[in-house]
Amino acid sequence: MSPRSNSRAAALPQMFVQLFVTLFAVLFAVLFAVLFAVLFAHPICLQAQGTLTVQDPQRTFRIGRGMIEEATIAVTPKGAYMEVGLFLTISSKTTAYTNPSDTLEIVYSFTLPPESMVTDSWLWVGNDVVQARMYDTWTANTIYESIVRRRQDPSILRKRGVNSYELRIFPLQGNQSRKVKINYLVPAKWTETHASVPLPTDLLAASSLATPFTVLFRTNPEWTRPRMEELKDVSFTNAADQGGGSEYQTVRVDPALLGTNRALTLTVPAPMKNGVYCSTFKRGNEGFYQTVIVPSIALGLDSLIQKKIVVLVDYDPSRASVAVGDVFDNLKSVLRSTLTPKDSFNIVLSRLSPWRFSNRWVSGDAAAIESAFSSMNKNLLASYSNLPATLANGIEFVNSQGGTGSVLLLSNSDQFGTQTASEQIMKDITASAAKLPPVFISDFSSNQYSSRSVVYLNGQYYYGNAYFYQLLSRATGGAAGIATSAPALALQLGTYSESINASMNSVDFVATLANGFCFARYTNLNMTTPNVTVPARRPIIQTGKFQGDVPMRLQLAGRLNGKTYGRSFELTSKDIFTGDSVHKSIWTGYAIRALESVQQGTSTVRDIIDFSLQSRVLSNYTAFLALEPNDTVRPCSTCVQPTPSGGTSGGNAASVVLPASPSPRQTSVQTSQTLDSIQLSAMPNPFRTETNIVVNFPSAVSTNGFALELYNLLGQRVTTFPLANASSKGQVSFAWNGKDGSGNSVSAGTYFLTLSTPQKRVTVRLVKLD
Repeated sequence: MSPRSNSRAAALPQMFVQLFVTLFAVLFAVLFAVLFAVLFAHPICLQAQGTLTVQDPQRTFRIGRGMIEEATIAVTPKGAYMEVGLFLTISSKTTAYTNPSDTLEIVYSFTLPPESMVTDSWLWVGNDVVQARMYDTWTANTIYESIVRRRQDPSILRKRGVNSYELRIFPLQGNQSRKVKINYLVPAKWTETHASVPLPTDLLAASSLATPFTVLFRTNPEWTRPRMEELKDVSFTNAADQGGGSEYQTVRVDPALLGTNRALTLTVPAPMKNGVYCSTFKRGNEGFYQTVIVPSIALGLDSLIQKKIVVLVDYDPSRASVAVGDVFDNLKSVLRSTLTPKDSFNIVLSRLSPWRFSNRWVSGDAAAIESAFSSMNKNLLASYSNLPATLANGIEFVNSQGGTGSVLLLSNSDQFGTQTASEQIMKDITASAAKLPPVFISDFSSNQYSSRSVVYLNGQYYYGNAYFYQLLSRATGGAAGIATSAPALALQLGTYSESINASMNSVDFVATLANGFCFARYTNLNMTTPNVTVPARRPIIQTGKFQGDVPMRLQLAGRLNGKTYGRSFELTSKDIFTGDSVHKSIWTGYAIRALESVQQGTSTVRDIIDFSLQSRVLSNYTAFLALEPNDTVRPCSTCVQPTPSGGTSGGNAASVVLPASPSPRQTSVQTSQTLDSIQLSAMPNPFRTETNIVVNFPSAVSTNGFALELYNLLGQRVTTFPLANASSKGQVSFAWNGKDGSGNSVSAGTYFLTLSTPQKRVTVRLVKLD
């Protein structure tokens, strides 16, 4: 063998090694990119406050965390609900993708409070604002994906779960930003004197950098003097929106003021009288009403309710899904909102020898709660779990104070993760006390479903301490639940604190009119079961339709501590506030939620879509889609962002026509649609090669000024059909061979056949098959 052959032979193993190293590096990079994409592109699996990513839709390994450059939160009272407009400016400035050639997609996933209703979405395209149209989800997804492939300007807002949503925007150039608005309605939390609403500050935490933000509150004679409980030193100031003429209270918030806790609550004096609030909206013969009633106040039972709660905090930083600052801040907020000076509380912190705030019950007034939390600091709480001693301390305290009271345990411990350990500590706790108070448990361990310990019993898996918590809560008449994020923890603590020592059963609430009737009622609580139990201090929100005139009559009844209480109210016009068309949107949101909660066949899905399109309330089957302005999609002249510092920012003031959403029944294939006395039909529909189009008029008419046109899903005109004068029978009919205005066969898909007259417009959805 020649020397050259020997050198080649010697080089072969080295070449294989280099090839192997290269392939390994490529494989590692791909796996890393996939993992990164899963973590960031599917944020529903992560914590509830949401995620914001920017990525190249054609090279998904190019991904980073987006930045919110500017944010404004505008709040407008709408009766029982508050309307929140979230204005965001988003960029990729903190990523590696900041070149003009970087064409990215924004993916923003977030959750909203329970019972929220998303009602609008805007997209800024240059200086223009495009108000999103609403479509069924399949149509919206089809349009959005086709546009992303062609790299144009759409945004799509969809519902991904019960309270979770996803907004996608394309394109985002690396050296620019995109601006959007998300609009939603959220129920206010009512007391006798105040109404409050959580601000979406946790959504801003998705930004790669903390964002200063502005809060605007639109005032009116009913609603004034807003404040934020968590920021007592931050005050709102008066300002007028010169563009819209509205009066605002406004404040600029530095995120550093929030600390580790992102929760922020806007509170305003509530126009409630004797525990009752009512507002109505009527247009023609159709009327909608909202009522809010707090049973404990309306029935005069507040003096009979005396809560006694000792809160136990057991915290292990290595297993926490919620920061310790969030735990304390959420706990303080919940106690302030659910306790009154007639109630009592105490706090015990876990450590080798547990720390107790007081050896006696403390009044539940705001000053005492503030004092308790001012006296606590992180150093008082051990950096390890001592759950048994902490529980024993809390139980001993309740028993030493007469045995009346409940325990609220916040823990992320998981050391009792076996059946033997759980049953043993339960025996020890039972043996240590003659009486066990009710124990309510919030488990905020970070890994319930990947815990080192799992109990499988009677077909049920229990992770971490879950089996022990079930034993303890059932034995004492309490409750146990899991909270894996700060918002979820706050919600769970609020539910527990409301229920403790203050539940009513067999509750019934009815609204009617003296000169008419109310119907199609929906209530925020389940009032359909005969023995429904609700917290006496939790507001009952009811919305419904009515026909007739005031006075409105309300009847409320229920049982507390074994006794039955009831009362009737008669509200005259001076007791009822005047609402607006948002009342209909709120009613629609309840109707959609009711339909989505039952088994959904074809007709139910169609009804959900119809409700959603009629009132622009997002559902599981619809989406908001904003497209770039073109000859059929015009900028919105009325879509402006309030700027109380003077003027408005947003859309051009040119005269435009707002883009209309598809007709309610366009969401399912139809062969006929009637508007007044004009009928437009196509048969067959769906079709493959040809369909017969028929227009029926009430009589022979001239079709001058009429237009019959076909549009695709993008709102682009495909062809225009010549329309002959109607015959003596009032009919025009012709065959369409499936070709566009240039004589080319159109592709398979969905199209909209629209007849426009000087007085009305009729649309039929056509489907062409392959």
